[in-house]
Amino acid sequence: MNGRHENGDHSQLMVKFFTKNTKYSIADNPYSIPASSTIQNLNALLIGILKSDDNDLETDFSTLEFDFYINGQYISSTLGDLIQTLSDIKTESVIEIEYSERNAAPEPIDSVILDDWISSIKGLNELILVGCYDNSVQIWNKSANQLVSLPGHTGPVKSVAWLSESKIMSSSHDQSILIWHLDQNNKLTRTQKCVGHTESVECIDISEDKSKFVSGSWDKMIKLWNLLDEQDYEENSLSKKKKSDIPTQVKTPLITLSGHTENVSSCKWMNENSVCTASWDHSIRLWDMFTAQETQCLKSVNKIYLCIDFSRINGLISAGSNDSLVRIYDPRSTEGNLVKINLASHSGWVSSVSWSKKDQNLLVTGSYDNSAKLWDIRNPKTSMYDMLGHEDKVLCVDWSLDNLILSGSADNTFKMYQA
Repeated sequence: MNGRHENGDHSQLMVKFFTKNTKYSIADNPYSIPASSTIQNLNALLIGILKSDDNDLETDFSTLEFDFYINGQYISSTLGDLIQTLSDIKTESVIEIEYSERNAAPEPIDSVILDDWISSIKGLNELILVGCYDNSVQIWNKSANQLVSLPGHTGPVKSVAWLSESKIMSSSHDQSILIWHLDQNNKLTRTQKCVGHTESVECIDISEDKSKFVSGSWDKMIKLWNLLDEQDYEENSLSKKKKSDIPTQVKTPLITLSGHTENVSSCKWMNENSVCTASWDHSIRLWDMFTAQETQCLKSVNKIYLCIDFSRINGLISAGSNDSLVRIYDPRSTEGNLVKINLASHSGWVSSVSWSKKDQNLLVTGSYDNSAKLWDIRNPKTSMYDMLGHEDKVLCVDWSLDNLILSGSADNTFKMYQA
């Protein structure tokens, strides 16, 4: 028997339950349950076992719910339906079912109205960094209070990034990247202007050690920049001058990489030397920044890639495209097809993706269908939760903070959700 059975039969399966959350662990005993068991049936059984066990759980069992998986595959209908799709599961053996506490729905906290489209958003500690189409870079706190707004660019801001709470970066349609310093009074002073791109700078990303950053542009080029001289400059100069007297330095790139044939829409560091980039040329490319060489090219037939994110937890690349799908790539795969998972629920271009920093299976996406969605990649057929409320296309999402999901939109608002 190879694990396949007819729907609607009355067959029984021997199963064991296990979890990585020791709070809800149970004895390693087998249970005989119907193949027709649903998520609701499995929840009822598991909660009954937890209640009967002699433990000190201080839990409201009436609100406790679990999700269930076999070999990393989410049980969405019945146990038997999933087993039919898993050729390596033998029904004469004891089937191991993993369970985890279901994530609570993101709770809306606040919605903030600005003067123009919000193109980029990033959280850090208690602060929120926002880039806008009115050319401004803004810093807000989580209480929805604006700390500063600086109209320093001469074109719409396309990407923002934190160097620290006191230093930020922004890129713009004006072909420049600016590095700013925030003093104790929340006053921003431009310290460096990075020039070299000849068209709009669509994306920037800072290396984990803060020593360098990478940028991508409509000029089809990728550029690597040094940040160590910024530290040297501040250490050598701030003690000698008033901050208000610091001139603007002009910075040029260390190297320029060519290879993409259309707009470079997104760039992400993968490790100390590796960067992945996405483009409207239907490709995702991996680069060795030490040797300045392309190491891998993930090509699609006719899909424009608008955004990517790399998870340092699971080593996977998430990518949003113009066909409304989110694709999960494993760049380590030696198989022909590097697409590990397709997430299908959006109905418009997927403009932004952001991995959870603490759970390797969770991902937030934003789309031109006016929605942001929270996914568990073990359940690719539908999102866990839809975050609705935007009245125009969602341009950016961010999950840099464990407990806060951010989204920005062409409706001139950004929204905060408790995660």
